[in-house]
Amino acid sequence: MKEHNPINQEYVGPVSPKSQVTLPAPPEASSTVDPTVLDAYRTSVREYYIYLENRLKHRQKVFHWQYYSSIVIFFVVIILVGTGIYFAAVQFHHGLKQGGDEKETITQLEATTSGIKISSPVLGVLILIISLVFFYLYLAFVYPINELL
Repeated sequence: MKEHNPINQEYVGPVSPKSQVTLPAPPEASSTVDPTVLDAYRTSVREYYIYLENRLKHRQKVFHWQYYSSIVIFFVVIILVGTGIYFAAVQFHHGLKQGGDEKETITQLEATTSGIKISSPVLGVLILIISLVFFYLYLAFVYPINELL
């Protein structure tokens, strides 16, 4: 009959399911176990739990940073979208003031090394569409909060 050896037994410590780490079972406090082995085991387990505690603290700091940075990003996005809607309103107003001028109803697009110039009666609509698409993409891909498992 085989003798029961507690050092070869393994158990799963309190870790997340994604990173299962097996620790050896604690040696029995008996006369057959060397006290230095027992001390080394206790030290290694203590260090392991300190490591887990530091991992948790780091994760909490990352979540706090993401929380505050997402607030800043949210307000920047709102300012960008609001500015786009304002520019669209200015373009609509400019188009209404011009009326039906034949010169202003032609769409012009110039692309040079110094930049791009667009002149169109529908420029307000383009700015509005770009602003709303940007806002939709932000809401769909950046803003959602996903539950960690």
